Amino acid sequence: MKYRKRKLWLLIITILITFITLNACQTQDSNPVKQELLRELTSLAEIENFDGLTFTAYGFCPWIDPYQRFTVESLKSHHLTAQMTLEDCEIEGKLDLFGEIKESDIQLSQIEHPQQARYYMVLESAEDGILLELLLFGGYSTYYVNGVEIKPSDKILEAIKPLLSRKDFF
Repeated sequence: MKYRKRKLWLLIITILITFITLNACQTQDSNPVKQELLRELTSLAEIENFDGLTFTAYGFCPWIDPYQRFTVESLKSHHLTAQMTLEDCEIEGKLDLFGEIKESDIQLSQIEHPQQARYYMVLESAEDGILLELLLFGGYSTYYVNGVEIKPSDKILEAIKPLLSRKDFF
């Protein structure tokens, strides 16, 4: 009889530990850095006043030295870097896709890499400063979005595509 009670208690404790462990794994995915980044990205779709907003994109020609990566400063100042700027009403209606980004679309990188890129994009507000800063294609299969290194996300690329629709930028 004692053996059965001991076996039952051992089974109950094992099941309880299993449920606690599984629950801890689920809640661990809710990273505050990830949630803050998601909030920053989705808030772009809610912008209604476009006065004083400027979107600037810098891109190094993809056909010239494809393995070269640049810091933001060197990319901005390089003579082969293309630059494109949209201001005020030119940005209107082009931020809507940021509202469709979900937490599952953002996966943080586990390893920190140098902040280098071939494309640098920044959305600035005259009142609030930098709202969006992207460093793309730095050679480590990661992007930097507002200073946070993430794994590549198709949703983020889809969201910035309307901003890059001008023909004179590659």
